[in-house]
Amino acid sequence: MKLKVFLIIPVLLIISAGCSKSLPKDYVEHVNHSQQFIDENNLDQALIEVEEALSIDSEAPEAYVQKGFIHLAKGEINQAKEALTYVSNHLDDFLEEESLYAGLLNIGNLNYQLEDYTLALDYFLKALDINDLDPILYNAMGLCYISLGDLENAKVAYSKAIDLDNENFYAYGNLASVFLREGEIKRGLNEINTALNLNSYIPQFYLIKGELLIGDNRSGEAIMNYSNAIGIWDTFGDAYFKRGELYLDNEDYLNAINDFSYAKDYGMVEGLLGMGYSYKGLQQYDQAITAFSEYLANLESIDLKAVYEIAIMYYQLEDYNEAINAIDELLKLEPNDTEALLIKAYSYEKLIQYEKALEVLNIILSIDPNHEKAIDEVEFMKDNNLR
Repeated sequence: MKLKVFLIIPVLLIISAGCSKSLPKDYVEHVNHSQQFIDENNLDQALIEVEEALSIDSEAPEAYVQKGFIHLAKGEINQAKEALTYVSNHLDDFLEEESLYAGLLNIGNLNYQLEDYTLALDYFLKALDINDLDPILYNAMGLCYISLGDLENAKVAYSKAIDLDNENFYAYGNLASVFLREGEIKRGLNEINTALNLNSYIPQFYLIKGELLIGDNRSGEAIMNYSNAIGIWDTFGDAYFKRGELYLDNEDYLNAINDFSYAKDYGMVEGLLGMGYSYKGLQQYDQAITAFSEYLANLESIDLKAVYEIAIMYYQLEDYNEAINAIDELLKLEPNDTEALLIKAYSYEKLIQYEKALEVLNIILSIDPNHEKAIDEVEFMKDNNLR
C-alpha cells in the first residue's frame, strides 16, 4: 500500500493584546503571561492564565484567541471550536490589528483541522489583508491550496514563504511534497534536502524524502533514509512501515516482517497487512492468514483485498471449504468480482463438486463473456467429463 504524503501544519503563534488602555491592565497581564507559557510549551498553565483573564473580562475576544490556540495545540478540537467561534463572531471588537490577525490565523487553522479548506483559506486571505509579510501565513495558505488540489497556488504560497524567510524549513518541506505530487522528483529532492539541512528533526521530512527517492528509483538510498529516521526516533512507525514495504518489494521477507511488526507495535495496523504479504512471500500461509485476520479484526470497515488474500492462503493450504467461506464473505460486498468467483470455482473442483464449480464458472461468464480463464476451465471440464 502507498501512504499519503504528510503535510506540515505550522504553529500559528498568538500575539497578545499588548498594553491597550482600553483593556483592564490585569486582563492584559494574564493574556501576556499566557503567551509566555505557550512559548515554554506549558499549555496547562497558559490555560489557567487565560481563564484568569476571562474572569476579569469575559467579552473581550483577545483571551478567546489564546484559549482557542491552546486547545488546538492540545488536540482538543471541540473546545477550540467553541472559543474560536466566539472570536469569529466578535471580529469587530478587537482593539489591535495584531490580535485580530492572530485570531484570523487561528480560526483558519481550526477550519483546516476540520477539513473545511475553503473556509480556512477564506480566513487566511482575510489575515493577508492585515499582514502580507508573514511566512507562517503563506505556509498555511499553501496547505489549504494543496488540500483543495490547487498545486500551482500552493507552490506560489510556499515560494513566497521562502522569499520572506529563506530558513523556513516547513515551507521547503511542503514545497517538496507538491513537487512529489507533480512527479517533479529532482526538484522535490532539492527542496527536501534543503529542509533537512535546516532542520533534520522533522519526522515527516524523511517520509517525503523517502517517497521522492523511490520515485527516482533509488530504493537503496530510500532504505537508508528511513533507517536514519528510525535512528532518531526508534518508535517511528511510519518509517518502519515504509522501509518494510521496500524490503517486501525486494523479496527480503524476514527484514520486512521485522519492520512491519515494529510498525504494528507503534500504532500502524497496516503493519499487520504487510506481515501478511511477507509471510505469503515465504509461503508460510498459516502465519499469513493469522496476520491478515488480525488486520481485519482491527478495522472498522472491511478490506476486501485482505479477505481475498485469506482465501488464496486457504486454497494454498488445500483447505478449500475455508477458501470458499472467505470468498463468500467477499462476494457479499462485491458479488461481481470475477477473480474471487474463479477461486471459488477452483475450490469446488478440488472438492470434486463439479456441478457447483460449473455453476460458478457460468456466473463468471454471465458477468464477463470473454473471461479467458473461465472459458478455458469450462472447456477443460467438458473435455474431461467433469460433471
